[in-house]
Amino acid sequence: MSKLPSDTLLGDIETLFGAVSARLRRIADGSREPSAPPDAETIAHLRAAVHDCVTALDQLQSMLLAEIERRSRLEQIASNAQDALAAAPPELAAMFDALLGMPPNSCRSARSPEPSRAS
Repeated sequence: MSKLPSDTLLGDIETLFGAVSARLRRIADGSREPSAPPDAETIAHLRAAVHDCVTALDQLQSMLLAEIERRSRLEQIASNAQDALAAAPPELAAMFDALLGMPPNSCRSARSPEPSRAS
């Protein structure tokens, strides 16, 4: 099974950004050396290298946007589950706490405030 872009760890994305940045620096440093204007072959080589870097940056941007979207969906799913649990009958919440090995009412109290008591 192939990995989706959103499966890539953020550390991997940082490493890839570093690699693209380093390649752009090498391109820029290499283009400074000649004192004469570059020939057509050199210009074509530089354009191809920069184009490769732009393509890599576009892919990284796509990966980051997919990861942001994935995390947003997961946060929404978790929020919906917490809301549903807070609205659940106390017996169901107690059963859920027991299944998770949590103290009684811990799932409810994590999401909803204590009901106000009448004086």
